[in-house]
Amino acid sequence: MNSSLIDINSWPLTIQLFFLAAPFALSAIGLTVSGCVAWSSEFEVLDSSIRTNAYLEQMKRFLGTTTYRSRWMVVCAVSGLLTFPRFHSRIGVVDADELKAFPTRLRRKLVFSSWLILIGIAWLAVAYVMVSH
Repeated sequence: MNSSLIDINSWPLTIQLFFLAAPFALSAIGLTVSGCVAWSSEFEVLDSSIRTNAYLEQMKRFLGTTTYRSRWMVVCAVSGLLTFPRFHSRIGVVDADELKAFPTRLRRKLVFSSWLILIGIAWLAVAYVMVSH
């Protein structure tokens, strides 16, 4: 007898494959969107839009913004600030007015990217628990 509440092995094979592949696909789309921002001219807008975050400025000084890797890390850090703006402004990490002044189209793109990655990670954790038990 299986002690699992939901037995994934009883599902049709196509549903099982979708359930296990979807979190990877969601995360890959999110990573691709943030990677495209790092590679494009939108990075310059992003780079000049947030100046009050000490960690972000230190990261830019230490890593620079010339390599793709360093630009992607800056994009991911800014995405985190934009995804949870109230939290970051409440703890004093960034100025709330600066986040409000961030370009709307780019903000939507980065927040969308962050949420795809977060949903993919959460889904993967749920799938792992379901498959392993």
